[in-house]
Amino acid sequence: MLSGAFRSRLLISLAALTIGVSLLGLPAATAAPGPVTGLTGVPQPPKVVSVAWDAYTGFGVDLDHYEVTVEPGTRFQQVPDGVTSVLFKDLSWSESYTVTVVAVDGVGTKSEPAELKLRGTKLSGTVNPSIVSRGRNATVSGSLLWPNDDPIANAQVVVMRAFYPEPFPASKFKKVGTVTTNSKGRFALKTPALQKAQYRVLYLGQPVTTPTVGGWDSNITLSVTTPITFSMSPNPVRFGNQVRFAGKVQAPGTLVSGEAIHLQHKVSGKWKTVKSGAVKSDSSYSIKFQPRNNSDQAWRVTTGRSEYFAPSVSRPKVLVVR
Repeated sequence: MLSGAFRSRLLISLAALTIGVSLLGLPAATAAPGPVTGLTGVPQPPKVVSVAWDAYTGFGVDLDHYEVTVEPGTRFQQVPDGVTSVLFKDLSWSESYTVTVVAVDGVGTKSEPAELKLRGTKLSGTVNPSIVSRGRNATVSGSLLWPNDDPIANAQVVVMRAFYPEPFPASKFKKVGTVTTNSKGRFALKTPALQKAQYRVLYLGQPVTTPTVGGWDSNITLSVTTPITFSMSPNPVRFGNQVRFAGKVQAPGTLVSGEAIHLQHKVSGKWKTVKSGAVKSDSSYSIKFQPRNNSDQAWRVTTGRSEYFAPSVSRPKVLVVR
C-alpha cells in the first residue's frame, strides 16, 4: 500500500500535469494586426473634413469594411471595402477632433486603431474700407490663430469673392488670390472694387504640418459706389428757361441701365429731389428742369438703390440764374 504522504505527492503531480495539458490546449493570445496607414484629413470649409487612408492589406483573409469615428460628438461611419475616404460634415473649425480608423475582416477581426488629431483654428476676416468708389482698391485682411490665440505663421489663406445680387451659391464664389500669414498670423490682400461683393476667407490647412480642421469666415461685404459725371447747360441761364442736367454713371451699362437717378436742389441747407429719371443703356442720363427762382443754386444728382452698387452722389455744382 502507498503511504499517505506519497499518495498526496502523486495526486498533486497528476493535477499539475492535467492543468499543463489543459493549458497547452488553449489557443495562444495573438496581437491585433497593425493599423491602417496614410491617414490624412483634408479641410473643405465650411465645416467639412475629408478623411482618407491607404487601402488595408494586413489581414490574411478578405477585408470587409472600415469603421471611422470622429470625437468629440461620436460621429461614426462604416465604410465598405474598396472605399478609402469619407466626409464628415457639420464640424466646428474652431474645435479640435480625433479621427480613428479601424479595419475589419470578414470574420470580425479588427486592426489596431489608427488615430489622427485635427487641431481647431480661429480665422477671421474683414474688408477695409467697407464702402469704396468703383475703380479703387479695398483690402481684405484678418488673422489666423490657434484656439489659444497663438498665431499660425506662414500659412496660406484663400480669398474668394461673389458679386451681388444674391443668392450666393458656392459656384458663384471665385478665387481672388492666396496670401501667406506673417509671424503674427495676419494677412492682407488688395482687391479692386468693381461692384458690390461678398468675400470669404478660407484656410485649407496648408502648408502648416499640424493637421487642422481648416478655417472659414464669410459674409464680408464690400459696398461699391459709382462715380457720376455731372454737367448743367446752359450755365449761366436766364430765369424762366430750362436747364439740361446730364452726365454718366461710370459703370457698365448692363449693371446700371434703368437705374433711378434723382436731380436734387439744395434748399435751406437740405437736399431736395425735384425730378427723377433713369440711366440709359450706355450709362448716360439726361434730365431737363426749369429753375423756380433767379438766385444762384446748388445742384447734384444721386442714384437710387441698386442690387449692384450702393447709392452714389455726384459732386454738387452751382447754377447761375440771371
